[in-house]
Amino acid sequence: MKIEEITNKELADKVVEFKVDISGLDSEDDIQAAVTKLDDDLKKDPDKLQEKLEFQVTESKKAYDARDKAKKDTRTLKTKLDSQEEELADLKKKLEGSPSVDEYKQLKKDMDAIQAEREEKELSKLDEVEKQKVRFQKKMDDFESKFDQTTNSFTQQMEEKDKELAASKKQVASLRTVRLGAEISKAAAKLNAYNPEQIEKLLVGDFVYDDKLDTYSFLERDGKGKIVDEKTIAERVKDFLDDPINDNLVRSGAKAGIGANDKGTKTDNKDTGVEDKARKGFTKMSQKRGEYDPKDPDVIRAAELKGLSVEDHIETLKIRDAKLNKIKGIKEDN
Repeated sequence: MKIEEITNKELADKVVEFKVDISGLDSEDDIQAAVTKLDDDLKKDPDKLQEKLEFQVTESKKAYDARDKAKKDTRTLKTKLDSQEEELADLKKKLEGSPSVDEYKQLKKDMDAIQAEREEKELSKLDEVEKQKVRFQKKMDDFESKFDQTTNSFTQQMEEKDKELAASKKQVASLRTVRLGAEISKAAAKLNAYNPEQIEKLLVGDFVYDDKLDTYSFLERDGKGKIVDEKTIAERVKDFLDDPINDNLVRSGAKAGIGANDKGTKTDNKDTGVEDKARKGFTKMSQKRGEYDPKDPDVIRAAELKGLSVEDHIETLKIRDAKLNKIKGIKEDN
């Protein structure tokens, strides 16, 4: 029930005086009962009632403040909306008087013609040398503008190509790693490892890639970190499995040399596949190069790709040369 619906003026005054919340009351009898109760409470305990009344006044003030703020926000919003409507109306008026696309194109064409005519008039006031200077500067400005556009387009294309190349290199490197893992597992299986995939996980990080020979190798170092030998994948796997500390990784009584058959007996088969092709390609390259120059760009680039210093890379090349020359000498003797 609302205050304005109360017909009893005296009762309405009491409601206002005691600030009675009548929102949940349905009749004047209920309101009278609430007022009477408050009046009795006031007589019994005025302090308590006064505290309650002060609380109601405080809450009422908060409600009034919230109402006033809402009204203010509403007025502000209405002002903004009215302003936007006015701006929209102005924009509509401007658009109504604006030219169409075809009219704009024709207007631009006319403006260009006027500008050209004006430039010609200005040129007519100059001597021939000054005319040539102005015309030359105009051509230079046009050329620079077109050059900048072409350069920006070319730069954008190059950036896209660089991204594609980087993605391709990443994919190729991933495929090489897969190939390396397969070769380690294959060598471990030939040497009767219990779990070739386990050997792959243990050794896959031991190898460096040679982009010239398209193969991986293991660089053996001494206690001081100096490279003393370079071994193939199969040789590295064999050394690892032959180490007594790794006996638990190989089937009991089944250790064999490189190229062993399933029964563990050594065969006369020589390394084939990637290692054999790499040796042939390296022998040919070594004969062409002879001594290795630490300032040679190819040598430097190969070292960077392997993650080695130039000196360590040259040392690996010399060790491999010696091994390949020895193999070549044995073949020639035979």
